[in-house]
Amino acid sequence: MKIKSINKIGIFFLFICMFVFSGCVNIEINQDIQEDGNSKVSIMYDFTSMVDSMDSFGKNLNKNTTTNESEKSFCDDFPEKMKKQNFTCTEVEKYKYLFEGNWKVSDKNFKVERSLTETKYTYNPQDVFNMFDAISEEGSNYNFDKEKLAGFKMMNIVFDYKVTLPEKPTSTTIGSIQDNTVTIDMINLAETTNPQIIIIKKNYTPLYIGGGILIIALILIISMIIGKKNKNIGNIPKPIEEKLTKDEIRCKNYIIKYKNSYSKEAIKKALKATKTGDKKINDYINKYY
Repeated sequence: MKIKSINKIGIFFLFICMFVFSGCVNIEINQDIQEDGNSKVSIMYDFTSMVDSMDSFGKNLNKNTTTNESEKSFCDDFPEKMKKQNFTCTEVEKYKYLFEGNWKVSDKNFKVERSLTETKYTYNPQDVFNMFDAISEEGSNYNFDKEKLAGFKMMNIVFDYKVTLPEKPTSTTIGSIQDNTVTIDMINLAETTNPQIIIIKKNYTPLYIGGGILIIALILIISMIIGKKNKNIGNIPKPIEEKLTKDEIRCKNYIIKYKNSYSKEAIKKALKATKTGDKKINDYINKYY
């Protein structure tokens, strides 16, 4: 006894399974969104528990169905809209099917606001319902609209949506954050008004540039000040030709007159030229400079 078509008989027993068992069907959406709003999407349908439950209830199911038979019964029957959107269907394990494709998130639901110091991303995860509308016919078993998900709440179906964003979210009004990924219960998502996932990415480049310019300016100013003073270190003040006496008053007046324009070394050289003793020169400079 073979499974003729999971898509034909599975949906019927799916609802029986939902009411009798918990977690008969697991569905998981993974979406990786880039900064430009383009994304890669994978949707995993896991019917393993449902098939096991039906088999245990004696529904004439034979789990020895070949991979090709089970894949034909599901993957080859998936919506034309999905095919047109270049989605593919693969049986990764027996009774586990993976839909994969690309989806461009609408600008309305993925807003990017840039300023001088930060970039803010705001994503409304309900955009995933727009994707289902685009890749499947309304009312089909592949279209998980809000009304259908509201019914799933009573059926204890595990239906997770994991969305990975360009940066780690700063905050979210729904789901839980782990690294760059937010995990959301699709049933809760259907019941939430205007959910938002927000990323605020700081841009420190202008601060670094401004700080660098300021540091360079300070270095130049300090260099100019030091250079101006050092310029006089090797020079002898003009009055060097004037013969100075050893009188302390004369030395005092000389030091006071030129200390704002010349360094100690320059004045010391000038005083040495007058044959004033080194000890006295040092004493005068230390006293009056």
